[in-house]
Amino acid sequence: RRAAARATADLAYEEAAAHLDRALGALDLADQPDGSLRCDLLLAQGEAWFYANDPRYRPSLFAAADVARALGDVARLASAATRLSYRTIGRRGMEIDITPEMDLLDEVLMRLPQEDSGVRARALIAQAVNEARPGADQERRHALADEALAMARRVGDPDVLRHVLAENWVNWFDTSRESWLDEALAEQDELVELATGHDDSLLCQALLLRSLAHLTRGDRGAADTDLAAADLLVERLREPSMTWWSMFGHTAV
Repeated sequence: RRAAARATADLAYEEAAAHLDRALGALDLADQPDGSLRCDLLLAQGEAWFYANDPRYRPSLFAAADVARALGDVARLASAATRLSYRTIGRRGMEIDITPEMDLLDEVLMRLPQEDSGVRARALIAQAVNEARPGADQERRHALADEALAMARRVGDPDVLRHVLAENWVNWFDTSRESWLDEALAEQDELVELATGHDDSLLCQALLLRSLAHLTRGDRGAADTDLAAADLLVERLREPSMTWWSMFGHTAV
């Protein structure tokens, strides 16, 4: 597990997933395997496969959800559910049937307390992401995203707000609201500030999205500045989805 953590820190996601697979195999040999540890290893493995852009992240995370459900651990169940539907642009094809993801999030939202919490805000925005597909419920998407963002602001945890803002593109991506461009720029400005010094992957995403918003507005200079800053992060992070977004941005410019 420590080797996997070191590999993840070095951005060697495939190596981290392999270390975690060995840890899971070793756990199977124990007389009384620790269910909580198994769940945590599966969550970490799903995370590693996710950042490697490997589709094996889904079976790992669904397996983690099964273990969490058996343990009666709603927090770990929510972790698996939100991870399955978080930052999926460039990672989850439109051809994939996401009914299992949506059903799992509905289960989580039903089991979580109704009061404000970071866990609930994350689950709400994750379900909004699932509604951002052709033929999905647009009104429900907006309602879920609005509730998630309002809750994240009330909770007051910067990490939760970063998480929700990173996915709130679902509220304006289809340009269905006249103010979508202003909303997009304002939210990416806020996310850039919140992510700087805390989460380079989210910072990269925010810069790439903001560059496209600037370009849409006709501000080529601002778009080029954001794209150049994002490129430095793309080169260092080596996340396939961010590389794809960078290529898309350069094509658009």
